[in-house]
Amino acid sequence: MRFLTASLLCACSVAGAQSIALQTGTILDGKGGVLRNQWILVSGSKIAGLGAAGQGSPAYDLRGLTVMPGWIDTHVHLNWHFNNEHKYVAGRDKPEEGALYTAENAWVTLQGGFTTVQSVGAAIDGPVRDRIKEGALPGPRVLTSLRQINERSGTPDEIRELVRRTKSEGADLIKIFATTGMGAGGNQSMSDEQLGMGGQIGTVAPGLEADLVAVEGNPLEDITAVRRVVFVMKGGKVYRNTARGAVK
Repeated sequence: MRFLTASLLCACSVAGAQSIALQTGTILDGKGGVLRNQWILVSGSKIAGLGAAGQGSPAYDLRGLTVMPGWIDTHVHLNWHFNNEHKYVAGRDKPEEGALYTAENAWVTLQGGFTTVQSVGAAIDGPVRDRIKEGALPGPRVLTSLRQINERSGTPDEIRELVRRTKSEGADLIKIFATTGMGAGGNQSMSDEQLGMGGQIGTVAPGLEADLVAVEGNPLEDITAVRRVVFVMKGGKVYRNTARGAVK
């Protein structure tokens, strides 16, 4: 298999990591570009290279699909759920049930193509985030505020102290209700850099995390294609693969 020289150099730099190759037809690279007929080389958890390939068989044949960076949702509540009677009960159920629902939501979110989420926020997010990071639970990369701070959180000094305590408890971000309004729309309002993950996610490029999603159809032509996720890779590990003709 012949990748571009830069790709080979990048791949060789990941000592001891297992390398796999994905053959693609169309890539939306996350920076506004469209790449055609490229192979993606993944080494460990990183994208090691992109380029035209020669001989060899891919581990995953994603031709006929549209491949793009793993999706990012900057506002989720992993602990929100309905009970068996279809009633919203998050925060009012037993702790052990809440933990299981949160873990289930993490799995379903990853299966839907979201490889990074910002959950804002509940205390249960912390243990679930950590177990996912350790590889014990399947789920998206989680950033969490652990709690929400609002007008009932105290005086300005008390709020400052709560912010410091929240950070010391392991929060990745702070959520403050400065207004009573609810935002509309679904666009990402914060950049990857603002999320503290600039240069790590959001683009199909060498050196970045191997977070990849493939869908049937092309969302640039038909946005409903995002409902047809058939392949999900996060950090070089495949969590969903129902693509037609896939080798593995």
